[in-house]
Amino acid sequence: MNNLDKISPLFRIPFLVTAIFALFGTITFAEGEANLNASNLVIEQSGEAISLVLEGPVEITYGNDHISSDSAIAHLGSDLSNLYAAIEFVELTGNVEYTGAGATSGSADQATYNADYHMIVLSGNAQLNRGSFSASAGEVNYKIELGTVVLGGGCRMSQDTISATASTIEYVLEQETGYFTGSARVIYETGGVLFGDEEINEVELSSDALYVSIKEGIVRTAENLGSRRTSVVAGNFTLDADLVTFTGTPEAVSSISADGSVVVDGPDLHVEA
Repeated sequence: MNNLDKISPLFRIPFLVTAIFALFGTITFAEGEANLNASNLVIEQSGEAISLVLEGPVEITYGNDHISSDSAIAHLGSDLSNLYAAIEFVELTGNVEYTGAGATSGSADQATYNADYHMIVLSGNAQLNRGSFSASAGEVNYKIELGTVVLGGGCRMSQDTISATASTIEYVLEQETGYFTGSARVIYETGGVLFGDEEINEVELSSDALYVSIKEGIVRTAENLGSRRTSVVAGNFTLDADLVTFTGTPEAVSSISADGSVVVDGPDLHVEA
């Protein structure tokens, strides 16, 4: 008996597909629920591999994850005892919308949902949101159980006191820490700090690579990634150095430390050290 026979020989009878699909498509387990809904379903087999080709609108539920799209292909594994166990990964195309645990939501032109590794890769105008965290990029790789996000290509991210751009961002949602690499630029909102006679509402740091910890209020040069030369702009004042560590709160700038070929410029001010 081949894998297609294991699912059900009735799948081969077109007018029974809807009935069998409804029976097979929603199953509840101790570890979660799997549900597929679509306007049209075609079952394809190549060797031992079986795929469910879904035409939309498509709605997929897998555990706490809910995804919709215009079309999708669900690739099944060797365990065909039920839909939850069978799904290995799903390729989704067109108007992809994702919602998950922790009020996480995302959208993209395409996506790949990997059930085995519990991750989703959103690509093409990709966005991901969770609480005050908001990110967009050419591609967003969200490892759901680990709570880690990797952004690639034209990355933008904001959360609480910071907004940032970079070529690549690797971020841990629970810890609120991450590395920003490739023309990294982080803006930290300071809430109107007086520096002399000037009110400073934000501090901007830029470098090849920056490390950010939002909970600790830290932005620093990511020297472990080989980054050198970091620039800081605060109002009309600038600072350039090999290594910089900024600490602050939404109400104040706590400190800015710099090391290595330090240059400070400002109104009637120029210092080199």
